[in-house]
Amino acid sequence: MKTYSKLLSILLILGMAVYAGIAAFAAEDGGAAGQTGSTGQTTNDLVISQAVLDRIRAADPANYDRHVADYKALLVKLGIHDSIRQEIEKLVLDGYALPEILIGCEFLYHSFGTVADLRSFAVQQAAGASWERLFTEYNRNQPVFKPRSFPSDYLEKLMSTPGLTADDIMIADRLANATGRPFEEIIEEKLTSPEWRGITAKAGILFGGDKLPRVQIKNEQLQAFQSESGLSAARIAEAFVIAHKVGKTAETVVGKLKEGYSPEAVFAESYEQKYR
Repeated sequence: MKTYSKLLSILLILGMAVYAGIAAFAAEDGGAAGQTGSTGQTTNDLVISQAVLDRIRAADPANYDRHVADYKALLVKLGIHDSIRQEIEKLVLDGYALPEILIGCEFLYHSFGTVADLRSFAVQQAAGASWERLFTEYNRNQPVFKPRSFPSDYLEKLMSTPGLTADDIMIADRLANATGRPFEEIIEEKLTSPEWRGITAKAGILFGGDKLPRVQIKNEQLQAFQSESGLSAARIAEAFVIAHKVGKTAETVVGKLKEGYSPEAVFAESYEQKYR
């Protein structure tokens, strides 16, 4: 039996590379006009209903333009499926603040979270719960993801199947963990589907990317950060992954972890700064 950690070792080469999990973009200006996402859609292509726009304006007139730009940028950058977008806009129409919805949305996208999780976040946050607490409780209650084991011949068969990539295998494994569906069923469905977001959207899952970004860490970087911060190699690697997800520099996140921030506190602070 082989785990696909061997598969990961094929991908994670040249220095020390950290598999960044479920991430779509980092260190980008989310409000730039005319941005193009992985689906080819641009922010200029998006049309938001007047009812939704009116709700956004009524909630925060002074920052209306920025909030709309942030929303469009998130939809495009993450390639949010139309059915997921409809659920986001239902929350807006139900009176929940768009910036808070976007904070929860981006966190859950990276975590294979669902629209039901997003609504739960919105309700609890509106009732006074902090994002750090919500993220901490969410992570505590989620089953720990462990890459499944494959027979060697099955893994080799998957890797040689036309139309399947290493990313597809890893995404299918994450989706199986999140939904409880058999991996084999999911990977077969992918063979007849041009992209993942249609498959994940049917399960109400926000993530819909076709590739999993990698974060590269050179050995000398790792050693330098360890020497300066006193943190373990694993903690430094985690900092690089978090930095990629929240659009901060690795130096910034390492500094936060050294100060005693939890990963959830870094996510909460970063997304609050981005969307509020």
